[in-house]
Amino acid sequence: MYFIYVIIECFSIILIGYVTAKCGLISETEAIGITRFVGYFSLPSLIFKSLATFNLADVNWNIVLGIFAAKAILFIAVAVLTLILTKPAELSKAGLYGIFCTQSNDFAIGYPLLVSLYSKTHPLFPKYIYILAPVQLLMINPCGVVMIEIEKHWNSVTGNRVQQMFSFIFNLILGIFKNPIILMTGLGVLWSVLFNHWLPQIFEKILGTLGDAFSATALFLLGLTLYNNSSIRRETIFLTMLFVGVKIILLPLIIKISIEVITPSNENVLELSSFGFLYGTFPAAPTPFIIAMNQEMNADIVAAGMAISTMLSGPLMVVSGNMVALKSSSVAQIEEYLFETVSIVSFVAIPCTFMVLLTFFKQRKWQTVIQKILTLLFLSQLLVAFGGYFSEDISQTEEKNFAYYLECLLAVVGLNACRIWCAVLALTLALMKTGRFNNSHRVYDAIMSIAFVTIFASFIDIFVNLFMEKKRNDVLEITKTHNLLTVIVLVICIMISIVSMVAHHFLKLRSMSYEAINDKTSNESGVLNVKGSDRVMYKRKTLTIENQYEEIVNGVNGKPNNHIVDLTHTNTENSSNNSQCSTSDCSSEKSVSYESQDVSSSLILVLVLIVSMLVALTVKIGSHMNNKSNGVFVELEFLDVALNYGQGIASFLLFGLNSTIFYKYVNKCLTKASIA
Repeated sequence: MYFIYVIIECFSIILIGYVTAKCGLISETEAIGITRFVGYFSLPSLIFKSLATFNLADVNWNIVLGIFAAKAILFIAVAVLTLILTKPAELSKAGLYGIFCTQSNDFAIGYPLLVSLYSKTHPLFPKYIYILAPVQLLMINPCGVVMIEIEKHWNSVTGNRVQQMFSFIFNLILGIFKNPIILMTGLGVLWSVLFNHWLPQIFEKILGTLGDAFSATALFLLGLTLYNNSSIRRETIFLTMLFVGVKIILLPLIIKISIEVITPSNENVLELSSFGFLYGTFPAAPTPFIIAMNQEMNADIVAAGMAISTMLSGPLMVVSGNMVALKSSSVAQIEEYLFETVSIVSFVAIPCTFMVLLTFFKQRKWQTVIQKILTLLFLSQLLVAFGGYFSEDISQTEEKNFAYYLECLLAVVGLNACRIWCAVLALTLALMKTGRFNNSHRVYDAIMSIAFVTIFASFIDIFVNLFMEKKRNDVLEITKTHNLLTVIVLVICIMISIVSMVAHHFLKLRSMSYEAINDKTSNESGVLNVKGSDRVMYKRKTLTIENQYEEIVNGVNGKPNNHIVDLTHTNTENSSNNSQCSTSDCSSEKSVSYESQDVSSSLILVLVLIVSMLVALTVKIGSHMNNKSNGVFVELEFLDVALNYGQGIASFLLFGLNSTIFYKYVNKCLTKASIA
């Protein structure tokens, strides 16, 4: 289970980087310095040292070819579909989305996880990262950049377009080979061939010291990047989730199939394809966002996708890593790993859920309909986390004591309650989009009454069945094979949630079309009535956003900034300085802001919970159809426990991570420490 602890370690360092940026402890200028250290010194040193001492004759090129073929196929498919679905066809978006769906965070997250899994069994597998990452940078990313530049130059360049295009291609190729990663990869391979993978000890010590600083620094830097680019717009949620699904679900499957097709049958195909599948589950890297910013493109989807893929890749990496570790284990060992996974995930989920509930109660976020339902959902997730945490200890006893009944009730009733509140939340979001739900308390009361009655009936049913059963079953067996009522509740909740999300999406599209018509009409009639002061304010805000990077690096009026610029905070201060409002108006605006933020996060949470319910239903069906556990079913079991018992972690990332309470407390402690 060391692999799970490595995942927790990686995400903890990312979280520390995020919190550091949120508290303003590191300025943008300092973050640029860390980026340059990682990109120009630490990572190139690590790559050169690894390749210079790597015997290339030991490389299984079927893995490299299979992964490259899978990425190329997916890149072409995403680009073609983007061209077909965008009207007019946008070549730049096709290239950018193709890079996003194929670029993995190989070094910061992938390499430590591969070392924890394969350091004893296949020590060469982690070193494949140093070959696979340059292949992506050398073969696939330039194709996407060329597609972006072709549209950009074709639309803007006047004169000799062909000459301008050749000049651009020459500069692009020159920039690729000036990239430190590509350069050190080539030098490392050349050194290995010329000197028979031998490196002088003095060079090895220096390069090793720089390389050892990479993992923690890169993960910390990833947290800083996620903070600056984690905003999610409601208009792009579904498109973002689609690309994230392609990246962390479809890409691993294509890589696995590609390696199985290319690899000869006399080799260990299962071992190689499992490595490829695990490699495909690594989250998206910041590279597409950097490309979008350099090309002056809209980076909302890739920025949000980078944050969401990092969050959702955790359960998939847990599942894939466990399957690699348990490839030759017995059924008893698999069950032991399952219980340990439940206990670890629940242990992390408990403080996360507490933090979310503390945020809601401290900010009095229980006044609106959405916030009331969310509070009940978080309480149910807390019950599930407590039930899962104690499951490993209680499973080791054979008695049906009070602790056994309490643990089963907490886990099973909590899971049913989470699914019911998810369906209620999805239905409420869809009804609120119609604009009629706010004035109808009867509908809300009826929905809540049905939900509470269903939860109570589920509690009574499970309680009676636990006492009537002669054999003592563990909580995983109960949640997997429980009676008909639980299955009916699960199926109904899935149907309500999916239908509600589809209805919400179509209602949103309809309202956006109406707003576009109204905006066009109002702009035609009122554009000449804009006051000069308003025009200056708008221009000032636009310049602030466009020149944010230059202001941070060069400072304002020649003085460097000491804190990271928070656009939300800046806009809030500007609003408060330029307009006066009464107490009731300000509180109303604050409530509306909270409501808007809660709706956006609620949509993502519902989508995540729908996936967890679909996996749970698949496990229930599979447990009745198969008496023996095969590889796919065991993998689904691990994914099921990771998604169900880790719901509190997802809620924390969506609702608690941006809470101002925790950061105010940290800043207060830092202020006192600096004064002392």
